[in-house]
Amino acid sequence: MSTAEAPVSDAEADALFADLIDLPVLVLAVSGGPDSTALMVLAARWRKRVKRGPKLLAVTVDHGLRPESKREAADVKRLAARLGLEHRTMRWTGAKPATGLQRKAREARQVGYLVSGDLHDWQA
Repeated sequence: MSTAEAPVSDAEADALFADLIDLPVLVLAVSGGPDSTALMVLAARWRKRVKRGPKLLAVTVDHGLRPESKREAADVKRLAARLGLEHRTMRWTGAKPATGLQRKAREARQVGYLVSGDLHDWQA
């Protein structure tokens, strides 16, 4: 499938990312689900095509709530590498809640993405 036939055209991608082109880094929160994975692929396609733009950094939180979470984070890392993107996995350590796991996992991802500070200090 050519980019002209892609579900999101180059022009649509340009419009979507237009306000972000001058950022030094664009952090992509990628869980490995279809929505965030599609966004990562679209962003990589866009960034490869434009002459200037932000460095793309894909970040996945391994919440450790399910045995599959480590493998899922590794899958995202492999795809990011194939797309030419840098990737970091952040691990949610410490006690996990007995109830409200989905909500707490989402909160941990959001807090992790927002307060990580210097991107170079993240542990892979």
